[in-house]
Amino acid sequence: MQIKKQIKYVLALLLIVFPTTALAASVTLRWQANQEPDISSYNVYYGTQSRDYGPPIPAGNTTSYTVDNLTEGSTYYFALTAVDTSGNESGYSSEVMANATSSEPATEDYQLLLSYNSDRSNALKLDDQTISGDVYIFLDPEAYVSQVVFSIDGQAHNTENYAPYDLGLPFDSTSLSNGTHTISALVRLQDGSTQTISAICAVSNQVSSEVESNSIPLPAPASYGNIKGGDQTHVNQVSYSFAGMAGDVTLSYRVWDVDFNDEVRIYVNGTAVGYALTTKNDTWSGGRTLTLPSSLVNDSSTNTVVFTNTYNPPNTYYWGVGNVSVASGSSTPDVIVDDGSIPLPAPDSYGNIKGGDQTHVNEVSYSFDGMAGDVTLSYRV
Repeated sequence: MQIKKQIKYVLALLLIVFPTTALAASVTLRWQANQEPDISSYNVYYGTQSRDYGPPIPAGNTTSYTVDNLTEGSTYYFALTAVDTSGNESGYSSEVMANATSSEPATEDYQLLLSYNSDRSNALKLDDQTISGDVYIFLDPEAYVSQVVFSIDGQAHNTENYAPYDLGLPFDSTSLSNGTHTISALVRLQDGSTQTISAICAVSNQVSSEVESNSIPLPAPASYGNIKGGDQTHVNQVSYSFAGMAGDVTLSYRVWDVDFNDEVRIYVNGTAVGYALTTKNDTWSGGRTLTLPSSLVNDSSTNTVVFTNTYNPPNTYYWGVGNVSVASGSSTPDVIVDDGSIPLPAPDSYGNIKGGDQTHVNEVSYSFDGMAGDVTLSYRV
């Protein structure tokens, strides 16, 4: 199997000095065990340059290991990998640093950073930023930290005992009202001391009653968004409205050029109800439906449906939505099927397969005739 879970750890003991000519030190690493049932052991890597390690040190199936015979006065960098019962080895964990100069951790300038990317790339200082949608807010650096307690506007939010130290994965900023908020982190260090850091940021989400005045009445067969060769006036979101309806409502739509499963989020009257699935590049999806429960639908006043691209801003990704309509009750509007959809049954394999089909990189679309009652779908991946 391919090991995907990130190894989490905490550097627990920095230094033990022995009275020798070249003073020696030891560093003890501790980490949280991976949850995969077939993990057989862990390897420890270290070196005097970041991400430049010597050969692996087998640590066994344990959650701690002491590296001996280090030179006092030198800085060392450590990382871990996990090995499964088939001998497959994971990638490196996040890196931790130890400076073998004293038994006290070095002072770090901790800060809260903001990124819109799951790999935390292109991070900015959170302070004075305006955020929207899903974001990644995290502590940096991670060295010498044993625990971080996050709070929002003075109310405890979550506690992280292992790196990376995040405020949610990701944090949904729509859970906060629009306006200014203070996010704080109580940082507990390995020497028992604490630091408290705070950042003030603004939340700006246009997904509730603050719907654009030019919302599009349903049904709306035209396409909107940031579309190549089409509408490019709705880069961030497309807002629709429809009259009050009693009972459950079926929402039908199709989307264009959706690259990520968390890219296009759908809101009904300010409540998030799901994400649009991905599509092929520069391609429209087939017709898709979503049942809106009566508890979310106004029966006597105007309703709003908003499709929001969670990556815009700060980006200006291409995307689009079209053929949006609603129907009362359990009825289902006409469905637009992808061109080239594969009729079922389909014994052949499709996707982005080594030595096989590579023409369906993002999705595989199938179709089958109407059937009464429950239906069992069989497949392998």
